[in-house]
Amino acid sequence: MKTGCYLLMICSVLVLSASCSKDKSDESGNASIRVTFVNLAGHDTMQLGSIYHNTFGEDLSFQKFKYYISNIRFTEYPSGRTINAPETYHLVDQADPSTYSFLLQIPITSLSGITYLLGVDSTRNVSGAQTGDLDPTRDMFWTWNSGYIMAKIEGNSTFSSVADQAVTLHIGGFRTGEDVTRNISLPFPSGSNVRMEDGKTTQIFINADALTWFSGAHDLKIAEHPTCTTPGILATNYADNYTRMFTLGSVYTP
Repeated sequence: MKTGCYLLMICSVLVLSASCSKDKSDESGNASIRVTFVNLAGHDTMQLGSIYHNTFGEDLSFQKFKYYISNIRFTEYPSGRTINAPETYHLVDQADPSTYSFLLQIPITSLSGITYLLGVDSTRNVSGAQTGDLDPTRDMFWTWNSGYIMAKIEGNSTFSSVADQAVTLHIGGFRTGEDVTRNISLPFPSGSNVRMEDGKTTQIFINADALTWFSGAHDLKIAEHPTCTTPGILATNYADNYTRMFTLGSVYTP
């Protein structure tokens, strides 16, 4: 009788140990996060070729809208610890729906926010010829002296005074006094800390409103500034405005 109880106790301990080991393994494993960007013009989903109006009532038809997302990290809940995602330099291109979203792998945990760099950091700007989304053939690169175009708008407006009523905003610059990269932090709404789960993909949707480029920190009317294609004060003013471009759409683990 005693032997039977002893064996039962041993089996119970082994089962409990196996369960704890599994839980610990799950906690230390990785799970997937899909980050999706939804490009907007005001409250409308952007469509290239359609006409929209900025804060000043100026019309604008977008022909190109591109920007770099890099240095992605997450805020862990409740510790507040920063979790760095694998190195990613991702070009979002409105003309190519396949670029709107990308998949990341990080350790399983609970999250309360996402932070990333809009643009390409200075190290990569001076690192020589690169591949993937940083390939110069992506039409987002000037020279090794001026570096990458961090964000780009091309289009047309009846308020533009240049040939073909063109609007050409190529925002770049990474050196001191000309840096247009901007850190974007989006905390998740209070009470919506998201728990990642093994075998499931956490979804994060981020809205990007291109019309924020023209107002906010600075009033930048198309009539006055239809073109910006070099680093400098005007470019940093646009960067100050597009810091407000992003808002959190939704976040959840299905």
